[in-house]
Amino acid sequence: MFLGEKKSGKSSLVAKFLEEPVKEDMAETTALDFKYGTKLREDKKIKVNVYELGGGRILANMLGAALNAGSITQTTVVISIDLSKPGNSVDSLLFWLNTVREQSQVALQEVQRTDPQSFMQLQQRVGARWGQHEDKNKITFSLVPIVIVCTKFDAFANQFESIKKKQLCLALRYIAH
Repeated sequence: MFLGEKKSGKSSLVAKFLEEPVKEDMAETTALDFKYGTKLREDKKIKVNVYELGGGRILANMLGAALNAGSITQTTVVISIDLSKPGNSVDSLLFWLNTVREQSQVALQEVQRTDPQSFMQLQQRVGARWGQHEDKNKITFSLVPIVIVCTKFDAFANQFESIKKKQLCLALRYIAH
């Protein structure tokens, strides 16, 4: 599931993920777009379903169509953060993390009610990942894997002084952690 603000590079990320050509004049995604492809995982071809939520925050409520009890155990969320607009980066990341958290809780409650075994496996996977980490008790865990991709770094790197870049990167890293 790819999501983020309008024109943050989601369609380009999807194209790269599916190993399709990235076009300069890609059409803007207007709602919830679906694509599929195959990827190699452990020397096996697997089918991947990719959803892209276009339209930015206005259509955030459509996340539930793709992130639901039937799909949540097999879903990874990719949040695209546009660094060419660094003033919006932290707010955007917080918004999308909260949106994913809210929708995940709805879907996970349904999974817990209908398939307790899958729910326990999700909890065990997260518990194993963080095991003995020193920050384990300070972190709000997500049972859904979340990847944060900062796009348009070239514009960001050439436009701002290094102290501002460092502060923003530290803030984004802290939130991601």
